[in-house]
Amino acid sequence: MNRIISLCVLILACSVPALAQMSPTSADDVCPIKIGSEIPEATLKAVDGATVDLKEWTEGSPSVLVFYRGGWCPYCNAQLIELEDIKDDLKTLGYKLAAISPDAFDQIEGTVSKNKVGYDVFSDEGNVFAQDLGIAFERKRRKKKKDNFQVDVNVGQKKSLLPVPSIFFLDGEGKVVMHYINPNYKTRLPASQLLKMAETLK
Repeated sequence: MNRIISLCVLILACSVPALAQMSPTSADDVCPIKIGSEIPEATLKAVDGATVDLKEWTEGSPSVLVFYRGGWCPYCNAQLIELEDIKDDLKTLGYKLAAISPDAFDQIEGTVSKNKVGYDVFSDEGNVFAQDLGIAFERKRRKKKKDNFQVDVNVGQKKSLLPVPSIFFLDGEGKVVMHYINPNYKTRLPASQLLKMAETLK
């Protein structure tokens, strides 16, 4: 837990307003919005293509937003499956849970089906929301290879962006009360620890 808190403090040391719009070129350089800040307006898409106003979705109850890189990432899929194990516990605590990815909504449908996900999963195509939160970075384009980590993303866009895998805990007014951001995409917060953090915040 100390390592998690230290990581959040370290990231908060940067100048968020100045850097959030500059599309960092490394996951180590992202600057998430500060704890206590209200999340920006965001229009996402649900699996069925329906538009989701995130402000309305989060209104009135605490929420957990989990950002993942895409359905092509095995570490992300493992995390989505693990979150399924605690979704009912979070609901009992009064939390809403949503996973958010830059994948298009029709791609997310396959991810949800494959991983048997029973909670909300939204599309932030183009990483618009992730950029506003300060967790998106520009990556070098790579040619497609057999390795899942070499696939190209955001094809057709001027920039190839990815979100740093992140977790935002929000209160009922949409304000950030805690977040976990780890530039190492292979390391994810275990679901059991996420649940403990949610219990502590509650």
